[in-house]
Amino acid sequence: MKQLRHRIIRMLESGMISDLEEKQKLEYLLRTKKWNPYCLRHSAITYDSDYLPEYAVKKKARWSMNSRQGSRYIKSRMGGDLKRAILAQNGIALVGGDDNTKPKPAVRDCPRCNLINTFENKYCSKCSYPLVPDAFDEIKEAENSKLQILEEKHRQQMKDLEEKMDQQFKQIMSMVQQNPTLAQLKPEALTKKRIQ
Repeated sequence: MKQLRHRIIRMLESGMISDLEEKQKLEYLLRTKKWNPYCLRHSAITYDSDYLPEYAVKKKARWSMNSRQGSRYIKSRMGGDLKRAILAQNGIALVGGDDNTKPKPAVRDCPRCNLINTFENKYCSKCSYPLVPDAFDEIKEAENSKLQILEEKHRQQMKDLEEKMDQQFKQIMSMVQQNPTLAQLKPEALTKKRIQ
């Protein structure tokens, strides 16, 4: 670890590391952190305890078989299957535990607001943007049906208006014919003035 520390110092002094951000991080680590090889050992044992049985961890770490040190790592471990099941339940990991079956993605990003949605969502839970083509088709069909309803309603209103105008025109014509001064007008002259 001391050799690694000195090598990093030489690399910083010679300018081999050109990235300013990385250089600042390394300088900070050199000033503040202890270079302890036990951290590497602890991380390796923690990683190994996820898939190795207790006796194998003890043998790899060179503990005696009667040692209780292994129980510190083993008792807090969670198996890979359990981790995958928890992540799949929360929609973070890929669904499909078998290696033979092709897993499907568990999440889907919204192209509008970049929110991560579960794979089952057709629409974004934040902005309601359609995430799949079926959802877009549903929106188009709903809009088309609304448009057809409005068109039908407009046609019906126009038809009712025309019928009402015809009734009013007939009433006016009957009133005109009953009036002796207007009775001499021809009905064709009045129909020409009718509003279309």
